[in-house]
Amino acid sequence: MKVWLLGLGLALLCSVHAQIECSGNERLIEGTWHVIALASNCDHFLKNKDSMKMVTASLSITGEGKFRVTSNFPTPNGCKKVVMDFQQTENGMYTRTSDMGKETIEIVKSNCKDYAISSVKIERGDKTSTHVVLYSKDREVSQEIAQEFKAVVESKGLTSDQTVFFPPEVACENVE
Repeated sequence: MKVWLLGLGLALLCSVHAQIECSGNERLIEGTWHVIALASNCDHFLKNKDSMKMVTASLSITGEGKFRVTSNFPTPNGCKKVVMDFQQTENGMYTRTSDMGKETIEIVKSNCKDYAISSVKIERGDKTSTHVVLYSKDREVSQEIAQEFKAVVESKGLTSDQTVFFPPEVACENVE
C-alpha cells in the first residue's frame, strides 16, 4: 500500500506543479486522475508491481502552494481512504514528509488537463528511491504519451523491468 500511496501522491503532486505551466488556470488540475503507469527502483514496488492495480485519486487545491490528494487504496482488508497534503517549495517542487520519508516531486511533462508525467524522489533514512508516474484523466493514454513516459523513465535511470502499465480496471474506484 505504501507504494500505491507514493505513486498516487507523486502523480497527483506533479499535476499541482503543472499549474505553473497552465496559463494561470490551476483549477485544470483538480478532479479525478488515474495512475496509468509507474516505474521505480523501490524494492517494495519491485516485489509487488505485478499484483498492483490502477487507482484513482481526487486532487484539490487547498491554498496558495498547497494541495490535497484523496484516494482509496486496496489493502488485504479492503479499500482504505488516504488523504495526503503537499506544500510547494521555493524551487517550485512539492514536498511532503511522512512515515515513508521525505518526498520531492517535480512535473516532467503535462498538458495540464489530460495527462502528466512526474518524477519523485523519496528519501528515507540512508535509502533514496526514484519513481516516475504517468497519470491521466482517462483510463488510457495514447501511444505517443506512453512513449514519452518510457523516455522519462529511461532518462531517470530506470528500466522497463522496473515499470508497470496497469490494465484499465480500477481498484477502489470511489474517491470522496
